[in-house]
Amino acid sequence: MVRTPNVAEYQVRQTDNGIDVAVIAEGVLDQGALAASLERMLRSAGVSDPRVHVHEVAAIPRLPHSGKTRRFIPMNTAPLSAVVLDDPQPRRTADSVRPQRAGRPLVVMAWVM
Repeated sequence: MVRTPNVAEYQVRQTDNGIDVAVIAEGVLDQGALAASLERMLRSAGVSDPRVHVHEVAAIPRLPHSGKTRRFIPMNTAPLSAVVLDDPQPRRTADSVRPQRAGRPLVVMAWVM
């Protein structure tokens, strides 16, 4: 979509059977042609009977900590969560990092999907 004329910014959200695309347009945008093009691309990628919804928006939300936008949002994405695992084995990951002590919890940051 970065090569689509008049598309200044976009955000793609995965749906059950395709994608929902929010677009900030500069000038006239042929939403039908863009949707048809994206449907063809999804079909060629193996999605059977994809549904694409393209709509113009005034703004796309930005992440508060970075000011960036999320271009692609998969289905069922939860926010970043911390998971604590028990790690009974001491570890040394680099010379500059202290080894973990046995029995000390290991905190892992991960996207929950």
